[in-house]
Amino acid sequence: METEASTAIRGQISEAEIICAELSVTVGEYHQALETLWSHAINEGGERRPASLVLLGAYDPPNWAITFSDLASLDYKLLKAAMVVLRGRLVLGIEPHTMIKNGPSRLRQLMEEVFPCYLQANQ
Repeated sequence: METEASTAIRGQISEAEIICAELSVTVGEYHQALETLWSHAINEGGERRPASLVLLGAYDPPNWAITFSDLASLDYKLLKAAMVVLRGRLVLGIEPHTMIKNGPSRLRQLMEEVFPCYLQANQ
């Protein structure tokens, strides 16, 4: 006969498994989401800034904050990509610059083009 404690533990394990499944992301999904955001971050348009902030926030979290307003300004396709990037960075633990070709130089280029004032202030 199962005790209350073992039933509670079994419930906690099931809950943890469900949460892990909801947060799961593959390396391929992460890479594709990074490239999707990159394609919008380098183009002039209304989603350039928030797409850039998601990429830079995943790259260097202490220096690049992503706000709720930034995420809310993305269309659904880009919001989905942003959420995949966040999950990839947090769950997989892989830094975005290691996932994209020439990652460090591409992200540096993004900083220079989209946020030149930030770079000037930190030099």
